Amino acid sequence: MEVSLKEIDLTSRHILENLFPLYIYDMSEYMGWSPNQEGLFIYNNSNFDVYWDREDHAPYFILVDGDIAGFVLIRKYPINLSLYDIEQFSSCENTREKALGKRLLHKF
Repeated sequence: MEVSLKEIDLTSRHILENLFPLYIYDMSEYMGWSPNQEGLFIYNNSNFDVYWDREDHAPYFILVDGDIAGFVLIRKYPINLSLYDIEQFSSCENTREKALGKRLLHKF
């Protein structure tokens, strides 16, 4: 199994926007979030703008054998700009048992 990161360019931003409600759904188990009146987990997609507007933020797809398996949103840590912060990390359900985060950290 080959695990890699691919920077999300602006033309692929819509894919991140499609994946993000699934992440919110997953996090609702821990955060107590509920869907809206339409039954959807909604996110203000303008919050992603910073990932294309600022050099200290970077969005990546997690790829497994070339297929999208999740995403990671990285930024420089606001309090200490010499550090990086994983702001959001999400992997698709079918890859959760494969320790993607650990594999990526060891690789990079």
